[in-house]
Amino acid sequence: MTSSNCTSLGAFSCEIISLICFIPPLILTFYDKNVKLQLKNEKLSLEKKIYQKQVKEYNDEHKNISIDFCSLNNTEKISLLLTEVVLINSADNYVEIHYREDDKFKMKLLRNTLKNIESQIKIHHIFIRCHRKYIVNSNYIEELNGNCNNHQLFLKEYNEPIPVSRQYFYTIKNALQAICG
Repeated sequence: MTSSNCTSLGAFSCEIISLICFIPPLILTFYDKNVKLQLKNEKLSLEKKIYQKQVKEYNDEHKNISIDFCSLNNTEKISLLLTEVVLINSADNYVEIHYREDDKFKMKLLRNTLKNIESQIKIHHIFIRCHRKYIVNSNYIEELNGNCNNHQLFLKEYNEPIPVSRQYFYTIKNALQAICG
C-alpha cells in the first residue's frame, strides 16, 4: 500500500491493517512457547517418574533394616524394624517406643532420654522430631492439621493426635511436601 492509499483509506483503517499484520507473528511466537513448555513438561514428568522409582527402591531397601534402641546405661536393648517404629515419645526419665507388630500397636518403655534416642536414630532420615516430647516416623504421617496457635499430626491407624511445636512446624511441612510429591 502506498502512503496515498493510506490517506485515502483513513488513518483508522491503516492502524487496523497494521494490527492485522502483527497477528501471524504473535500466533507463531505463542505457538513456539507452547511447544517449548510442552517439551519441558514432558521432561519434568520423566524426571519425576525416575525420582519416584528411586524413592520406591530406597524404601524397599530399607524395609528390612532393623534399628537398635539402647538404654542409657546400655543394659537394655530393643531391636525393631525401621518400618515398625511409629513414634517415640518422652516420659520423664524414660522413652516410650510405639511400634506395630502383627497389625497391632505396641509400646516398649526404655530408660533413656529422647535426645539420646534421637542421636541413635539420626542416620535414619525417616524419623522427624515434631515436638520436644515426640519423634515420628514420616512414613506414618497421614495429615497435619491446625491453626496459627496449635498444630497436630495424625498418624495412620493411630488414634491419638501428636502435637507439633512451632519450632518443628516447617520441618514437618517440608517432609510432608516431599512425601506427597
